[in-house]
Amino acid sequence: MTDVNDIAQNELHPSEGATNKLAPEGNALNSDLAKLEKKKSDALLNAADPAACYWYYFTPKMISGKPGLACNCCENDNTNFQSSGIHGAGDLLERDITTTTTLTDLRFPPETPFLKALSSCDTLECLRDAHQLRHRGRAKYNFPHFLIIGFQKTATTSLYGHLAEHPQVLKPSGKEPEFLSFGCRYRPPADCPLHASQRYINTTLRLQEFIEAEGRLSTFEASTHIVRAGDYLAPAMYEILPWLKLVISLREPISRAASMLIHLKDLNKQGCLMMKNLGECLLTESQIHGAPSGARTTNYSFPMTTWLDAYPAEQIHVIQYEELTEEDRQAPELDRLKTFLGLKTGVPQSPLGVHNSRKYKIRPQGWKMPKQQYLDLIEMVRPDVDALLAVLHKYGKIKSKDTWLDRWKQVWDDNLKSCNEDDVCSILLS
Repeated sequence: MTDVNDIAQNELHPSEGATNKLAPEGNALNSDLAKLEKKKSDALLNAADPAACYWYYFTPKMISGKPGLACNCCENDNTNFQSSGIHGAGDLLERDITTTTTLTDLRFPPETPFLKALSSCDTLECLRDAHQLRHRGRAKYNFPHFLIIGFQKTATTSLYGHLAEHPQVLKPSGKEPEFLSFGCRYRPPADCPLHASQRYINTTLRLQEFIEAEGRLSTFEASTHIVRAGDYLAPAMYEILPWLKLVISLREPISRAASMLIHLKDLNKQGCLMMKNLGECLLTESQIHGAPSGARTTNYSFPMTTWLDAYPAEQIHVIQYEELTEEDRQAPELDRLKTFLGLKTGVPQSPLGVHNSRKYKIRPQGWKMPKQQYLDLIEMVRPDVDALLAVLHKYGKIKSKDTWLDRWKQVWDDNLKSCNEDDVCSILLS
């Protein structure tokens, strides 16, 4: 049987002056080591010697377009092996291996305790414990790094799509896993099933690829049911994931509630609009009408207060939908978001787009509504709007309450200007 250890000793012994260091970014081996690749792979077909896995282990692989290191020949990452006179690759090992060690030790040298701790995580508790390690090595980002948590119908799909294309971002396997909400029955980590936690961490957030990138890719997801459950989720999430950065988008409330009703009707063939007109539904069965189910599901100010009370204000980024969707404001707003997230600004260069916008796709001529009905809606939402602005100003999330409010007032004024002599208005969504 071919002895892979002999191959290494004979052809890459230090006395021959051969080196096998990785490039600074860990993307390439010395050409001498590259020449051994075929011999190694052939030998691995028959070799039981774990030293074979050692050599193959440090061969750079391309995984989903991201450079990283992978061991493809050992089923057990903790395989013990002993060899002598074999030099490791670059900064990973710069001394002879003379004592029994493990592949995990080789993959995660002393300067990478954070990545080593993360590598075996399949629960939120494990993630929390790993983040308590101060020394992060070359890792730039936490895991996960940020969440887009809402609100629904506020360009979250567009934000998700735009950020997923960023070269410093590892796109999740799905936009809205709703693991922390539905998956954990709004009580993480206590009610998080193990299989769901494993899927969320390893499949949705792609933990192993984060590790292969040495923690230099940002991970995220965009479950929009999270934000409205701040009374349940905010304190629980801060307890288990206190490092998270949170992104929250807010839209003029009548437009957002209307967009949600239209979404339910057009895509799911259900909801109030199947039986009543838009004005009646907004006043009686929407997310702004003050349903008996409680403030948690019907306004902005209450959930925003819960998140800003639980998390440090500097970890929460607030976006005004109307500013984000203004043509001349979109690029600056996206760069402001990327600066908050620690991402390079200016990329991707493609425009945001508003993928789920119903402003012009459906009824571009507007929704007919009696003027008094629309005035009643403005009166309904105004107290919550004022309370929201007070909260955002208190925590330093907006510079001027008037500037924010003016954008929403403009939506209301434009719709009121559309009213005809019979006081019937054509309501357009922001």
